[in-house]
Order: sequence, then structure tokens, then C-alpha cells
Amino acid sequence: MSNEIPLYQNMINDLIHKIEGGKLQQDAKLPSEADLGDSYNVSRITVRRALAELVDRGYIYKRHGIGSFVARKSIPKTNDIPGMINLEKVIRATNAEPRVELKDFQLIVNGSEPVVRSNLGLNSDDYLYAIDYQIFADNNLVGLVHWYLPYVQFPNLYLSELERHQLLPLLVSKYEFKPEFQTHRSSDLATRAEKRMFGSVSGNVMVHLRLTGTAQGNSLIYGEITLTGQVTMYLY
Repeated sequence: MSNEIPLYQNMINDLIHKIEGGKLQQDAKLPSEADLGDSYNVSRITVRRALAELVDRGYIYKRHGIGSFVARKSIPKTNDIPGMINLEKVIRATNAEPRVELKDFQLIVNGSEPVVRSNLGLNSDDYLYAIDYQIFADNNLVGLVHWYLPYVQFPNLYLSELERHQLLPLLVSKYEFKPEFQTHRSSDLATRAEKRMFGSVSGNVMVHLRLTGTAQGNSLIYGEITLTGQVTMYLY
């Protein structure tokens, strides 16, 4: 996998990372074109091209004669993604307040997860992100979410970004990813391990969702969601 990134794209990626990660706040003024050129070792023409793309994508805005500033970018909502289940809405239907916590984020480089790789059309040499979340209704753990996506399609995804944004809206915003999801549902009785994990939640039924997100005919993200408790009543 090549690590060579065009200087123009490297500048865009770095500025987006600083914005999505919160290092550059809304309405913060960017350095001058000359200073940006020096910082990224690119020409003034390249700087202007990069800034123009950031304007088009809604990350910055310009004030004539003053400079470029960080815009208030509208992050899409999960329910705006075709085929995606809105878990927050489902949890609120149970009269509980939803909360999502990032549990783990890693880059898999050892060729593991063969089933996931097969679903995404990846080989054992391809880098693979694994991102785990816990879903709470009030203070009760009601779900686990495991997402897998290929590094080559979503390079330079950072922990600071995932801590500030939910994964799917972030992918739509940062990478202009426009997926459609196909979902397979199944249910069974909770195992002993699941009962220990979700101990405070009533009921023994576990609902399992397997989701594949496609764009332009290619499978680019795969997810596994396990849910229990009252939320399972609102999935069908």
C-alpha cells in the first residue's frame, strides 16, 4: 500500500482532520495563503485550489480581503442515510435517553477477520479499521456495535474525530460517502456471557443485525449490532 499522498490532498486531509478533530474551531481564522504554502511546502496556486475545495465541501468560508475561516459544517444525521436504523430514535421510543460511547478503535494489519474481509472484498494484506461502540438507554447497556471498514477507502481516520462525531455521519461528511444499507436480522436467547454483559437489562432475547453499506455497487462498510431489552420491540 503506497504511503505517497499528493501535497495538495495532504493539505486538505490535514485541515479536515484539524476541523473534525476540534483543533480548529468554528469561525477560527486560517493562516494566510502564504503561510499555508510555507507550512505545507506547496505553491500559492495549490493552496488556493485546496481552499476552494474546502469551501465547496462546506468546511471553510472566505471573507473578501480578510481571509479564510472555519465554517459551521452541518453533519448529516444517521436517519438521513438510506437503509440505516436510527438507534437513537428507537431508544427514545422506550422513554429512555440514548447515549453512544466509543469503546475501541484499532487498525487491523495482521490479516485477521477473514469473514469481514470476504464481505468487503479485501485480501489479507489490506488494512482494516475495527471500531466498537456501546449503546446505552439511560444508564443501561442495551447494545454493542462493531464496524469494519477498509483503510484504503477511508484513509486517515482519527480517534479525535470519532470521539466528537458518530461514525457514519463522519464518513458522509469527511469522505463524501453516500452509502445505502442492507440489513439482515436474526434473534436468539442470550448466552451466559451476554447475560453477564447486559445483566441490568430485562429479557433474554438478543437481536442481531448485520449491515452492509454499499456505494456505487461496492461494499465499503460492514457492521454487526447486538441489541437487547425493550429496544428490540421497536426494530420490526
